[in-house]
Amino acid sequence: MSQLDLGQPLLHFSIDGKGFMAKDRSYWSHRQKQRQKLLRKILDQEWDACWAIAPARHLDALFRKERLLGAREELSIQEIIDMMPRGKLENRRLTNFDALINILKEGTVLESENPLNYGFAEESTEAATVRTYKAAKVTLHKSEDYADKDYDDMLEENIRISPIAARLVLVNDDYDAIEGKSIYLPDPLAPEDAGHLLLLTGFGVDANGIEFWEAQDSYGRKHGDGGFIRIARKENLISDFFVMEIDKEPKT
Repeated sequence: MSQLDLGQPLLHFSIDGKGFMAKDRSYWSHRQKQRQKLLRKILDQEWDACWAIAPARHLDALFRKERLLGAREELSIQEIIDMMPRGKLENRRLTNFDALINILKEGTVLESENPLNYGFAEESTEAATVRTYKAAKVTLHKSEDYADKDYDDMLEENIRISPIAARLVLVNDDYDAIEGKSIYLPDPLAPEDAGHLLLLTGFGVDANGIEFWEAQDSYGRKHGDGGFIRIARKENLISDFFVMEIDKEPKT
């Protein structure tokens, strides 16, 4: 398949003449061995907690890049869940990005201080003796505010710096069918939903010449390629993405 068929979901594999997966024409990713230190393990979310998982992993990567987290330390996703005002959630799904941005500026703690359990605490664990890791600045970039090429170039540039939290639109029933290194393009006739936050980790061009974004998802290791998926690029599927600057001196 060399062109996108907009009449149906795009789920294709690049197979060579011997039946093996064909090699990508180009590929850049934080999954590659020399960059893996910024990624954490794949999660299988118990409910729609992607709005907390992806930004926490983004913030974690920035602190890890500056060597402000130990190899066995990671930032708490649960703290972000606990701090989210319940009025900003609908059926546990985020309805307001501003609330999330404010929480990232307030900061999270280490996973060891508040382990992930997908529950809702009455209060956060923040206290005078607990270190918080926060974003000094958070900007949400929207595709609608940029020319397509400028948006794509900016997105690629920021992925090279660290894995970044972004929103994928049109996550419908086709999403569950993603397998291996197939490239995802949902059925344009399917109803649009609220979208899905994931962690963009790379980009490339497959053997058929189709450009893609790569993302670490939170649907378990059986989803896509060991928990990572490929999304058709230049189709406005990544509607928003975060850029963060960190407070390099964790506060107590």
